[in-house]
Amino acid sequence: MKIILSLRGTSGSGKTTVARKFLTDFPCKTLTVEGMRKHWGYEVDLSGQGLKAPLYVIGSYENTCGGTDGINTQEEIAERALSAFSRGHVLLEGLLLSKVGPKAITTTMLRPTQAYVAAYIDTPLEECLRRVERRRLDRGDDRPFNPENTISAFKSTLAACTNLHEMGGVKVITVDHTNAFQETLNIFIRAENGQLRITD
Repeated sequence: MKIILSLRGTSGSGKTTVARKFLTDFPCKTLTVEGMRKHWGYEVDLSGQGLKAPLYVIGSYENTCGGTDGINTQEEIAERALSAFSRGHVLLEGLLLSKVGPKAITTTMLRPTQAYVAAYIDTPLEECLRRVERRRLDRGDDRPFNPENTISAFKSTLAACTNLHEMGGVKVITVDHTNAFQETLNIFIRAENGQLRITD
């Protein structure tokens, strides 16, 4: 079975790092919008990991803020995901998408596939804050760090995942932040092998 996986977490949780690892560690080709230089997403060959279907990572990772955060609307995110899902597994990740719940456009468009799954990376808030502050310093931003936005996004992401499961009928899987990439890969492997129950 193929799935559409929404990888979720606040800034600094590691979700973009997981997505980029698929693009750098496995055979991958960039997909562009016809007639434009705009990145549509990436097709990743995971046959070496035993997966028959390719993985489609949606969005661009040319800039620091990658993934679905660079896509204009939720509707476009869902449309790209549905198009890719006809050919393989799909990975979506982004800060904005992490915070949407059961009534969001992406949820209402993707849930009918009966293959839409959310995966929450359980990175502790303190670690997320450390990573965000370190990123700022690495890019030369030495202004005082205000953690309020990250704290708010952390709470919103957790609440969205809870609501997706309890009110939206979407399966939510917790991903151990200490082994986030392998656990994310294992979700796709389990799905394709028929070992992942989408409905509880």
